Amino acid sequence: MLSSQSMSFLLIVVWLYEFFKCQDLCEEREWMTLEKVIFENRSYRYSQHYMHLQSISINQSQPAVNGSFSRRNDGTLVKPKMSFKYYSSQLTTFYCSLSGGISMHGQDRLGYISPFRSDNTYPEFEISDEKELLAVRWFINKDVDGKQFTAKVTCLIHPNGKIMLYYDNIPTEIKEVEWKPKIAGIFGCGGNETVSEIITPETWINSGTLVEYEAVRNYCPKYTSPKACQRATTSNITCFWCDKANICIDSTDQDAHNMKVNNCRVKNPDVNGLSTQTTEETDQHSVNI
Repeated sequence: MLSSQSMSFLLIVVWLYEFFKCQDLCEEREWMTLEKVIFENRSYRYSQHYMHLQSISINQSQPAVNGSFSRRNDGTLVKPKMSFKYYSSQLTTFYCSLSGGISMHGQDRLGYISPFRSDNTYPEFEISDEKELLAVRWFINKDVDGKQFTAKVTCLIHPNGKIMLYYDNIPTEIKEVEWKPKIAGIFGCGGNETVSEIITPETWINSGTLVEYEAVRNYCPKYTSPKACQRATTSNITCFWCDKANICIDSTDQDAHNMKVNNCRVKNPDVNGLSTQTTEETDQHSVNI
């Protein structure tokens, strides 16, 4: 057993870790509003945000979900079987609401995922809770001028923290729903809460739209030149300099960037085989998860 002296020492170490972690977050507040569009055309948008890279693709197929769903008719608190982090913090539970939100919780509230907002229309939803994939699917039923519409929205979360939102049968006739998806992280800083949001433009949301959030560390964007970006690479994080967007991008997955970063001329001689991909190739890759 640990002596009282050893226990006190461990508590001090934990306190110091949390203190400096909080200090780092306070110093990074200016980065929490980061939004840098790296590439955009009529069918694809790729952007850098705080702790995430976001891609938006249109005319995509429904991502495959291997697992059974359980239908829910009321707000539900779930302790997921899958272990994953949300904004770099371990998630323990989440609350799924009828209005279209998922509230993420660890030791404290970590943030939320809001694929849509529905104040006066309460959809049905179902949850698939598996060890390798967490999925929530909403069914928004609405009668408009005697016609019945059912919009479907699916949220997928992978063990590596990747989040996918897919929109199916989204009718323009449903006016009571706000199709402006967002994810947000909530951070404590000096006794106050700081919120970092990634808001997707509503104009992108149609039937077949796929929105993806790749979790990354917010390390490389602090470096503002190709040389500094290259030197910032560590054994765990590879920094890529994107000429087109004039930004340093971080990733722990080189293969993902080989396929997903469009028109970024990487000035890093240690990274081989990174070439410009067409948007069609990127769009196709984004659904082959």
